[in-house]
Amino acid sequence: MQFFPALSPYLTGALLAIWLFFFLYGKRQYDQARKITMEMALSELKNARKHTPSLTVETYFEYLLPRWEAEIARQIKLIPHKSEFWPVPAKPDYVRTRLNFTPAWLGAYLKVNKQPLSACEELQVRIDEIAALSQKIALKSD
Repeated sequence: MQFFPALSPYLTGALLAIWLFFFLYGKRQYDQARKITMEMALSELKNARKHTPSLTVETYFEYLLPRWEAEIARQIKLIPHKSEFWPVPAKPDYVRTRLNFTPAWLGAYLKVNKQPLSACEELQVRIDEIAALSQKIALKSD
């Protein structure tokens, strides 16, 4: 009993090669989006502190988000779907969800990189949890 029609091995190979190309391209773009996010979080901090001396995580996230979205829209075209089987168009909202780019993540990332900002009490608790977890992961990998 045959579920699929018999396909030429050349056609099957070509289809798999095309899928692999788009999969690897999406994965590379996802890694690049992560790199852009981490570099931008640190590089824009000095400019944001010039404009707002009493900078908080929330205000920095609001300052950074439009710049980040513009950069993502300009450079990233495809990223893997959450199932990792196929790429999808890289809309800034979807990339933000996939990267978990939130004020809590931003605050924890800055804290781990020794550039902490103040935050409201509830957010600070979440930032401390994420930062502690990331430091444990870094220690395990050493």
